[in-house]
Amino acid sequence: MDIFFDSEFRKLIPPLQPDELSELEKSLKSEGNRDPIVIWKENKLMLDGHHRYDICTNAGIPLKPALQLSFPDRNAAIVWIIRNQFGRRNLSAYSRSVLALKLEEILKPKAKENQVMHGNTAPGRTKTLPQNSAEVLTPIETREEIAKAAHVSRDTISKVKIIEDKATDEQKAKLISGNESINGIFREIKSLERIESIKATQERIAELTPPVGLYQVLVLDPAWTYGRSTDETHRARNPYPSMTIDEMKDREKLPIPAADDSIMWLWTTNAYLHEAFHLMETWGFTYKTTLTWVKDKIGLGDWLRGQTEHCLVGVKGGYRLIPGNTSTVLIADSAEHSVKPESFYNMVDRLCPGNKIDIFGRKKHAGWDIWGTDSDAVQKE
Repeated sequence: MDIFFDSEFRKLIPPLQPDELSELEKSLKSEGNRDPIVIWKENKLMLDGHHRYDICTNAGIPLKPALQLSFPDRNAAIVWIIRNQFGRRNLSAYSRSVLALKLEEILKPKAKENQVMHGNTAPGRTKTLPQNSAEVLTPIETREEIAKAAHVSRDTISKVKIIEDKATDEQKAKLISGNESINGIFREIKSLERIESIKATQERIAELTPPVGLYQVLVLDPAWTYGRSTDETHRARNPYPSMTIDEMKDREKLPIPAADDSIMWLWTTNAYLHEAFHLMETWGFTYKTTLTWVKDKIGLGDWLRGQTEHCLVGVKGGYRLIPGNTSTVLIADSAEHSVKPESFYNMVDRLCPGNKIDIFGRKKHAGWDIWGTDSDAVQKE
């Protein structure tokens, strides 16, 4: 029988590792070829058994008669190849996920066509198929269903999709060989992305126009260095660009446009309480009290896992708050990184008269100016 080969079909078959190929060759030479190769009946294209075919042909080992399967089109044949590979016990989670993405790519556009092929019957029912047919008539499948068929999680497939788009050939080779995990390569990619984002943001900080004029109310949310380190990998875990203590003391890198009579609300983490007190003093403010934000979720921490942030309150000159019965505890849900609760800004509006600026603020608030990486310059109300 004439047998033809298709390069796309062959690429769907994950390559065997050298030790696997050696074991297969040893088995075929000692026991012979026990399993038939599989071909597409209509055009004699090989679908499965490429490794066995190569070894047997080179070693002169007789082949069993091929199993011939019928398919309505090329995509149906590809779907069969992928599903057949899912049955391989030695296939890595990475290889399964790559195949699952190919399967998803084929099945999505065929949703309507598959529905018609079902004769508009309920999902899961198929028309009668010819004997020895591998025709695939399942309706469109979700990623969750495809992940289940591939014996991996939906989250794993999502990570591998990013890996396929952004990983280097070297990183992919490590996954194929089993020398690195999907999670490990995924973290490497995301860390590099954050590093590049931080570098770009730090360049924007250097180019920002300093605030013009002075403010009576200042909220400052410094980007404390993650892990007290300037190491790029550690800093990458923080999606907002970090600054060292010395950088914060440099008025050219971090302007503090405070009026002679003004108030500062200085946000800090538990790890940087000590440094925050010193910075406030360096900037000319006298510490008065601390507001503690109690969040709805527990977070990270070296000694205890944090569920709070603190905001030091300091004044300069003769600034006075509007008297009120305000607690030192702020209870509010946590949001995306570095975003502070709306209730905090409402409280400051209620207590603090004067013009206001949010330094390194993440969102624009009515009645406030904002300066930092989320603005091209000072955004004025």
